Formats: sequence, structure tokens, C-alpha cells
Amino acid sequence: ELPEWHDLVKTASFKEMCPMDPDWYFIRAASIARKIYLRGGSGVGALSKVYGGSNNKGVMPAHFARASRGCIRHILKQLEQNQL
Repeated sequence: ELPEWHDLVKTASFKEMCPMDPDWYFIRAASIARKIYLRGGSGVGALSKVYGGSNNKGVMPAHFARASRGCIRHILKQLEQNQL
């Protein structure tokens, strides 16, 4: 089930806006389920590295930033409840 905040939350600190696709939560859940199936034992920290990206701050040099761990944690809990 979708959380109440799914249409308000950014998926990473380096993003400017929330996802435009209304089904982003289901797409991310399917992606996380596939990554765990292919490489078991991946935790929230490892997945936040996978979904991270470049933090562009205008004139300053870009650096890598991790994705939001709260979204990933919530999806993992939902997958565990559904025994996937």
C-alpha cells in the first residue's frame, strides 16, 4: 500500500523535486526487489549508494550523494510484510 507521503517526498537530497511519475513507488519497489533477488543481503545503505547520483550545486564541483534511506527502508518493510 502507498504511504501518505509518496507524492510529496524527494527520492534523494540532490533532487530538486519529487518524482513526476505517479507510479514511482511501485517502480522503485520492483527495482529493489530485483536487486535483492540478484544480490541477497543488500541493506538500506548499499541500496542508497545504488540509487544515489551526482550532487550538482551550480558553479561548485559535483560530488556523489546518496539516495534517501527513508524511502528505501519503507519499501523494504513493505516487501518483507508481503514476503517477497
